[in-house]
Amino acid sequence: VHCTSSQSQFENKTRALDMLRTKLLDQQLCARADFERSERKGQRGTKDRSEKIRTYNFQRDEVVDHRLPKDQGGSGHSASDVLFAGGLE
Repeated sequence: VHCTSSQSQFENKTRALDMLRTKLLDQQLCARADFERSERKGQRGTKDRSEKIRTYNFQRDEVVDHRLPKDQGGSGHSASDVLFAGGLE
């Protein structure tokens, strides 16, 4: 950082240090904001159909839990039981 706004060397030095401090702080804030933005983007996911947890089909009164295999109770739950009786337990 170079500063020659006044004839006093001390004033120029303090201004230059303030400018340097400001630039470093700005760089740190930008790096932190970029990191937080990338972390949030990674947590959001792609919103694909493959990321679904459950599908509620009220016309057939059925809930499908996509995390479980079909032979372990992944499909065939009653939607009204899930909503009003406490879940998929």
